[in-house]
Amino acid sequence: MSWIKAEIVIGSSKVHYWINSKINDVALVAVCGMLSNADDYKSAYDKTPIPAIIIESCFYDQHLDLTFNGQVERVSRLINSLHLKKCILIGHSVGGAVATMVATVNKTVQTLIIIDYIPVYPKADENWKTMAIKHHPKLTDVVNRFVRSNAKV
Repeated sequence: MSWIKAEIVIGSSKVHYWINSKINDVALVAVCGMLSNADDYKSAYDKTPIPAIIIESCFYDQHLDLTFNGQVERVSRLINSLHLKKCILIGHSVGGAVATMVATVNKTVQTLIIIDYIPVYPKADENWKTMAIKHHPKLTDVVNRFVRSNAKV
């Protein structure tokens, strides 16, 4: 199945996502984990009976609001912009924390699936990179290398 990369402007930032077919009224929306990208998920959603959308990890855009509330707003606004009647929302790892909160504020979400949920719950205004390092000190080098290697030049 072919995937098409798309983007939408939300506030002052672009949100990048991938889609595998034309959207009608219902779609599966996947929120990536912190250190993953859409390529890690595409094969899992290739054969879905409804359109699938994979939202790229927020760490690929250094201009995004990396707070928990900022990520919840980003995902919710993307779902709203697609004009869906129903959404199956899947969140992996840190994306699971975002998906959980999006499901409480967005009436379009009919089903919520969480995979490998993070063991901590971020504060609303906490930066995710800071949260990861605070709760998982060994991630400091990994997160910093990841951000540097994926920063736009």
